[in-house]
Amino acid sequence: MVVMQCFWGSSAYGCGRSRTAHCSPKAEVTSPNLVGRAKDCMAYTLVIFDLDGTLADSFSWFCTVINGVAREYGFRGVANDEVEPLRRAGLREILRRHDVPRWKLPAIARRLRALKREQLDAVSLFPGAPAMLHTPRDAG
Repeated sequence: MVVMQCFWGSSAYGCGRSRTAHCSPKAEVTSPNLVGRAKDCMAYTLVIFDLDGTLADSFSWFCTVINGVAREYGFRGVANDEVEPLRRAGLREILRRHDVPRWKLPAIARRLRALKREQLDAVSLFPGAPAMLHTPRDAG
């Protein structure tokens, strides 16, 4: 038995066929005729990976730049002894602890993205990530 999941709409996100005519979410596919349709739905043309903390070890880079950004945007920096507790805290708690107004978040995020673009060579991929990224391409 094959379980078929298909995103409908744009071919960039799935098979592009209408939901009712072709694919239904988590429909159980048992007949040989429908198994071919499941293969159509599973032929993805786009794969999106999360970079930070998944493929790339950006945390050490983040630790080197966050206090400069804090000075630039007027919020409290991060002391070395706060790093581990902050990793376990939620966003609201982090913002509260460091006196970051929510209205500044878009500007802070833009600044961090710009810094990362400028310093991308300082962010390394986790061991095994390059080989893992080649596997889908090599498999066709």
